[in-house]
Amino acid sequence: AEDLALPRAAPSVAEERVLPLADRSLRALEAALIARVLRDERGNKARTARVLGVDRTTLYAKLRQYGL
Repeated sequence: AEDLALPRAAPSVAEERVLPLADRSLRALEAALIARVLRDERGNKARTARVLGVDRTTLYAKLRQYGL
């Protein structure tokens, strides 16, 4: 069976103070999903955006947001 462990993005200090735990967890999950799909698509951002169902500009913003 494939290892389903995903990388966990560390919340920023500002997120730790402001965002509720559930919101931080969703952000970590989103970052992990993006990282996983980007890896699976061998770094191809256009295909990654298509797989995730988002526009490339949205993907680029998320990559910057999560430091990916």
